[in-house]
Amino acid sequence: MRNVIVTGGAGFIGGWLIQELLNNNICVTAVVRDKSKLLADSIQNLMLVIIEKSVSEIDEKDFEEK
Repeated sequence: MRNVIVTGGAGFIGGWLIQELLNNNICVTAVVRDKSKLLADSIQNLMLVIIEKSVSEIDEKDFEEK
């Protein structure tokens, strides 16, 4: 299975990109500052991992499997 990291997932382009990736069965890790701004359809998807931080605050620990 393919995995993708998307920054800016709560923005217009990022939101639609996430939706398209999920529609194509691609696992998505979305880095967003405010997850309440994500598209509602994306939030319910089990293939979506949301990291609610600024891009400058993330590190490799955020991407370890849980």
